[in-house]
Amino acid sequence: MPHDADRDTYLVLNDFGRLGRAWCEADEEGTDRETLIRRFLADQFSHPVRIVAFNTAEGWSRDVTVDIADELRRRSIDVYRRAADYARQRGILIADTKFEWGKLPDTPIEPG
Repeated sequence: MPHDADRDTYLVLNDFGRLGRAWCEADEEGTDRETLIRRFLADQFSHPVRIVAFNTAEGWSRDVTVDIADELRRRSIDVYRRAADYARQRGILIADTKFEWGKLPDTPIEPG
């Protein structure tokens, strides 16, 4: 077994509407948890319906949809709080409750 075979792998099931559902294609380096989180934050999945994780060396698989959603929610709230603190220190009140991710061109998203 290759030395890096004992690792958790994450895959996303995406809903393509009338075309059906399919597991999103991913290269080996793009299936770890942090890369998956970055891809979600970069809006690379149009309609994700399920996320599974598995580790063939350890012999397990499970649905991690709720775990990933909770992590994305936690990171989003953390970014919002940091932005609100930054704004408050400058006398700006952020009153909008809608939060959207965005990024500058050619700038990677680095989640907290």
